[in-house]
Amino acid sequence: MEKNRDAFDFRTLVKPVIAGLILGAVVTFLMLMLLAVLLTVKDFPASAAIALSAVAAGIGAFFSGFLAARIVGRQGLMIGGLTGILLYLIITLVSLAVSAADFTMLSLIKLAIVLLAAAVGGVCGVNTRKR
Repeated sequence: MEKNRDAFDFRTLVKPVIAGLILGAVVTFLMLMLLAVLLTVKDFPASAAIALSAVAAGIGAFFSGFLAARIVGRQGLMIGGLTGILLYLIITLVSLAVSAADFTMLSLIKLAIVLLAAAVGGVCGVNTRKR
């Protein structure tokens, strides 16, 4: 029996999504460390730290979606969105575990940033040429 090429098997997503999540978490961590140094050296207001942390999460999400979708090779928007949601959950759970932060409207804005960045990364990952 011939397999339907358009049917999607979620078991094939596990390794690419995990690889994307690892890369996204590492990139987000490195960006946050870079921003911590920047905020220490320069005198920025506290509100800038919140905005910059969302940017760091967005950059990490982009790379997360890019890698996962590039490995899978198709459906970049869906793969990127999936990795974005999972990366957001990881970032939020770590944030809630480490600090006494609450889930606020800013959390929803960060979700939108991460989801959009990961989806764009997924589309870019599918559309780049493999060497």
